[in-house]
Amino acid sequence: MFGGFYRRDVFDRIGLFDEQLVRDQDAELNFRLELAGGKIWQSPAVRSWYTPRSNLGALFRQYRQFGYFKVLVMLKHGRTPAVRQYAPAALIVGLAGSALAVVVFGLASVLFPGRGLDTITGWAAALFAVGAVSYLAVLLVASVTTAARDGWDLLPILPATFARYHLGYGVGFLQGLIDFVVRRRTAPSARMSQLTR
Repeated sequence: MFGGFYRRDVFDRIGLFDEQLVRDQDAELNFRLELAGGKIWQSPAVRSWYTPRSNLGALFRQYRQFGYFKVLVMLKHGRTPAVRQYAPAALIVGLAGSALAVVVFGLASVLFPGRGLDTITGWAAALFAVGAVSYLAVLLVASVTTAARDGWDLLPILPATFARYHLGYGVGFLQGLIDFVVRRRTAPSARMSQLTR
């Protein structure tokens, strides 16, 4: 959600923006407002302009920060505002895990033939293929749908753009889990605290 107007009593009731968050301050405040029984209303009459990142690398870094700081929101409130916010990390874990299983069990089946490890390798390869093809299909459908609505000239860049959103967010979420859950850091890393542009 972009920006917003709030009555002063909202801040008195639920507190101010959480300045520990480099990203997601507005979303976290809105989440607190909803948890306190408030409503978020968006007017279609409001118009705003946004200047996107100039390249795909900068877009990836921006979304990596979104995912990273979403872990702090999750820890603060016991969950994220929506289940869909776990999906990018689950995609990465699923694809990376099945790819790693293909390599490990494939190598093990060569070193220790006749132990059924080639069957496990086949299942892992099938799982990876289904996950990868499904994700590519989702990218294609989302890209075509968006291009049909906003202009066909966007079609060549949309799959890479959507992939940067998902992969950046997923990588950041996993980095946040490692930092805040596994390492039990109490503050974000210096690198992730620098606002990307």
